[in-house]
Amino acid sequence: MKSIQRMMGVAALLMVFTYGTQAAPDDSNAVKKAKEAVEDAAPYDWKTMAQSAKVCFRKQENVEQALDWINKSIEINKDPFNLEIKGDYYRDKGERDEALKLYSEALKVGKEQNFWFDGTDIQAKIWKLRE
Repeated sequence: MKSIQRMMGVAALLMVFTYGTQAAPDDSNAVKKAKEAVEDAAPYDWKTMAQSAKVCFRKQENVEQALDWINKSIEINKDPFNLEIKGDYYRDKGERDEALKLYSEALKVGKEQNFWFDGTDIQAKIWKLRE
């Protein structure tokens, strides 16, 4: 009898764990793929986290987890790519000052990494926000 109860308990835990790790049923395919990409990526793969966050922000789905991903990406390797994505997130939320700060930082980091860094797209976003 106790072994049956244990087996049922284990089965219940497996169901809870399985349900908890699956994508929400209303996530788009792109967001599901983004989640899978982060799950399959190495812990230091900042670029996959940033790309996946960008997908979620664009789709406006899984935004809280995407914000965690972009913050982790920046923590691992501060790069113009992930800083611009986070800037886009704040721009879309209407937080102009935070977006400007991140875009400026993206330009600075880009120039520090590569003297010939082309920040034209980021500069255009800055000018558009200043209008």
